[in-house]
Amino acid sequence: MKNNDEIWLLLDSKNNGGIETHILQLATGLQQRDIKVKVIFLNNYGPHPLKDDLNKQSVENESLDGKISTLRNKLKYNSPKILHTHGYKAGVLGKIISRMESIPVVSTYHSGDKGTGKLYFYGLIDRITSCISNKNYAVSQDISRSLIGHSEILNNFINMDNINMSRGSRIAYVGRISEEKGPDIFIRLAKQLPNTNFFLYGDGPNFESLQVSKPQNTYFLGKKNNMAPYWDDISLLIMPSRQEGLPLAAIEAMARGIPVLASNVGQLGQLICHKSNGWLVEVGDIKNLMKYTTEWLAMPLNEKNKIRHAARKIIESEFSSAAIIPSIIHSYNEIA
Repeated sequence: MKNNDEIWLLLDSKNNGGIETHILQLATGLQQRDIKVKVIFLNNYGPHPLKDDLNKQSVENESLDGKISTLRNKLKYNSPKILHTHGYKAGVLGKIISRMESIPVVSTYHSGDKGTGKLYFYGLIDRITSCISNKNYAVSQDISRSLIGHSEILNNFINMDNINMSRGSRIAYVGRISEEKGPDIFIRLAKQLPNTNFFLYGDGPNFESLQVSKPQNTYFLGKKNNMAPYWDDISLLIMPSRQEGLPLAAIEAMARGIPVLASNVGQLGQLICHKSNGWLVEVGDIKNLMKYTTEWLAMPLNEKNKIRHAARKIIESEFSSAAIIPSIIHSYNEIA
């Protein structure tokens, strides 16, 4: 058995999303602070945008074959300093095997969507087994309350290096095209403002059905594995979610000076100060979504710039790698 000082970040992933973006930010942030880090994919589903991004940042990563025995042998032989799990399946298997091998384990709970079928089962077991983690993080109070074990609220974060202010003009939705994210509410808003174009970036189970009913001023642009080239086209991000944690899309937008008009759910109220750096409305409140969208479109440039800079400022001070990662490192050292 080896004894090493690496932090292993474990996930099971086929596509890019919020968890994958979080892991990239965490891995690169740890590496910048001279912490040895390795990202472990529980299963190898072939090419993956996160693998490409990790390789570009020279972050070590490895794909396993999905077998429990392979993960156990890998942990037993290498004995990393910490195993940090992300997502349902990685969380369940990682926690149980780590405790069997006496390896400290940290789990981050990213999603409040309980899902159905196999997803529901994994989510339920993941929440129940939170009691065996050495440390749990949750990205919202609602998620924290659903766990059996104690958890600490963890702000999502991004590295602010080389992120510039956007000067785009698009009204956009960025995220999964699924019921809980409220893309149908975004479509309803677009129908009320026929002279303004609306753009949706994302894919999901409701993609095709919403396309059938979309108005002419709405454009479905599909899933983007990397949003970085597209943020500069966006002026206002609308997040009409029915439920949320602390969405990385909102943080990424505000870091670029793109204000967010969002449902007041999850931790969005912690991120958005109403009428100062963005706007908050009740779920499905089309009247106020219309009001604040039209106000933004008509707002003088100097007033827009005040909101843009306020949006960026809160990310720098409370939701950046520089603000968050030192506390995560401290937690690792406490339980190792």
